[in-house]
Amino acid sequence: MTALAAALLLFINVGGQSTPQAALLPAAAAADPRAVLELSLRQYDQAVALPNPKSAEAKALFHAALSGFESLVKSGRRNGHLYYNIGNTHMRLGEIGPSIANYLLAERLLPGDPDIRRNLAFARSLCELRIEPKATTAILQTLLLWHYETSPSTRSSVALGAYALFWAVLFVMLFMRRRIPALVAVCVVLGIVSAATGISVAVQSSPGWAERTGVVIAHEAVLRKGNGEAYEPQLDRALTEGVEFRILESRPSGSGETWHHVELADGKDGWLPDRSVSQV
Repeated sequence: MTALAAALLLFINVGGQSTPQAALLPAAAAADPRAVLELSLRQYDQAVALPNPKSAEAKALFHAALSGFESLVKSGRRNGHLYYNIGNTHMRLGEIGPSIANYLLAERLLPGDPDIRRNLAFARSLCELRIEPKATTAILQTLLLWHYETSPSTRSSVALGAYALFWAVLFVMLFMRRRIPALVAVCVVLGIVSAATGISVAVQSSPGWAERTGVVIAHEAVLRKGNGEAYEPQLDRALTEGVEFRILESRPSGSGETWHHVELADGKDGWLPDRSVSQV
């Protein structure tokens, strides 16, 4: 956590001395975010250093650190390092669902980060109910691993670089007396790379791309056939904390509570109440 925590300080360019009162209030976070961050990190480290990290004292420190981190989010300061710290704190408190949700948010902002990827994988391994993805989805994610593991800015740079090299090689070939197969192959590869990365960025930037996803944060959540408690369960067992899903639509129940129509990794769908999930 230390490396990412130190990097997070670079994202918050506001000075000020540490004030404990700033730890829990979004207003204080807006006034002195560095003090809130430093205090929260110190509380986290103090809890980890205790002989029993599951003691009441340790939990109190973890909750205090979590309040500080979340106050920064509420005040509008959002970056991958901050969500990573929140995920770590939830993990220490044994809250698998919220930890996965925050690691996913961190990964979205810092794709490919090894620490986030490792901690996310560990948190997922603790989920009691493992739902295997559909074969077609697993194959597609494997083939497009570069798309999921890199940021749009990185892919944009690759697309522009490959595009420039494509035209440079093509220009050189125009002045050559004979065609060299190796240069032709290089030109084709550069064209494919430029087109693939460019299309990837364009699609992800389009309004319809943003996919709503979520994580079960309740200890157990019954997936139902409709948007209300009166509907029958869709599965023969409840979903456990940490199960991930895709949100298809949201609508209120008869009582006014928001319910989400979700699709699980294996393609099965149903409805979950908003109180049992965290949207990512």
